[in-house]
Amino acid sequence: MAIAAFAIAPLAYASTISYAPASVSVTEGQTFSVGVSVDPGAEKAYGVQLEATFPSDAIEATGMTLESGWISPASPSITAGKLTQMAGVGGGFSTKKILGTISFKAKKAGTATIAVADSSIVSNAQGANTLAGSQGTSVVTVAAIAAAPAPALVPVAPAPAPQAPKQTTENAVTAPATGESESAGSQATAIPEVIPEGVIAQPAAAALADVGRFSTTSMILIGLTLLVIVGGLWFWRRERSQI
Repeated sequence: MAIAAFAIAPLAYASTISYAPASVSVTEGQTFSVGVSVDPGAEKAYGVQLEATFPSDAIEATGMTLESGWISPASPSITAGKLTQMAGVGGGFSTKKILGTISFKAKKAGTATIAVADSSIVSNAQGANTLAGSQGTSVVTVAAIAAAPAPALVPVAPAPAPQAPKQTTENAVTAPATGESESAGSQATAIPEVIPEGVIAQPAAAALADVGRFSTTSMILIGLTLLVIVGGLWFWRRERSQI
């Protein structure tokens, strides 16, 4: 039991590195940030070498910003699936301290875990690595971009009916007066009746024949009438002379 307790004791006071938040939900193409903190444990820490790992096909690191109070000899080194940042604090620190913030960009839908590589270091005053045990992680859930909705069908308005041109003094037509219109219309529409010659000739011939018959009959009647009158006068005078 004493041996077991002695073996566990160093782990209870080891340094740890953690991420916040522990879970992130983003969409493809969206950028996000994860904070990094260092807990020195039982010993005072003076320097940190962080090596953050992640699946490069799902997310990518774009940079890291150190918290005030940290001194770094260089900017972070970023490769596919790993970001490395070295920094220290003059005089060291003995309580949990925020190291900085890592910026990421989501590349494709899926789940990605940001972890602390075993090669990371938290050094004490003698330069020994006090980092041990389980380290923090941040699980990133990347959602696919929603498909754009199909455009709504917009009813096409029917083409407007053609409109008659506005009447102006140039294209205005003056209607003739009613009397003139009717007269012109009657003259325009009156068609002279054409009568065949035979239709005219037949009544004319009949009229001439009537005239001829009238003349002959009339002459006979007139002659007979004159004879009667003359005879009557002669007979009357004769009777008068005998008396």
